[in-house]
Amino acid sequence: MANQCHGYRNATTLDERHLETANRILARFRFVGLQEAYNSSVLLLARTFDMEDRLQVSDFAKVRHTPAEEIRNCKGYRRRAVGSDAVVCREVMRANHLDVQLYEMIHRNFCRRLELYGLRGHPMVERELTAGSLCSTLDFSDSEAFCSHFFETPEALALRKADRKKCVTQVVSMGKFRGPFPEWGF
Repeated sequence: MANQCHGYRNATTLDERHLETANRILARFRFVGLQEAYNSSVLLLARTFDMEDRLQVSDFAKVRHTPAEEIRNCKGYRRRAVGSDAVVCREVMRANHLDVQLYEMIHRNFCRRLELYGLRGHPMVERELTAGSLCSTLDFSDSEAFCSHFFETPEALALRKADRKKCVTQVVSMGKFRGPFPEWGF
């Protein structure tokens, strides 16, 4: 593998044993968070290590879109179709089947820990989980269910249409902050 372009991508020798090993290694950690549930992850981290009294507003995610990011994302709208086309989605998931299986394991463990530490039911956690379809019945390793859910529902198609419209208008600045968080005491 040392003589190939990218060892991981070209590694055809990975199999279920590697997936099990990765899962065992991750199970040793007291905390593993999810980027797509960043604020819930911050809360879980604080609760896991008994650091809730140290949380500050700056610990939570800010949503920032710079004009450069917006232009890059909207320029050549066809390029964005790779991330929103169900056929491509299924193919990418098939090619990365071990990754998506590992993600599903990590995701389910994250959900169990939210429950264990009493964070399920927290309004901000539930809002974030709902927005990402996390901790639901959706299996993120099932390409048919995942790709259909995110790219083929009427809601997803409507979002895509609205997104296309937004890209055409090229909003100059989309900076915003998701706080303050009165339910968290901030």
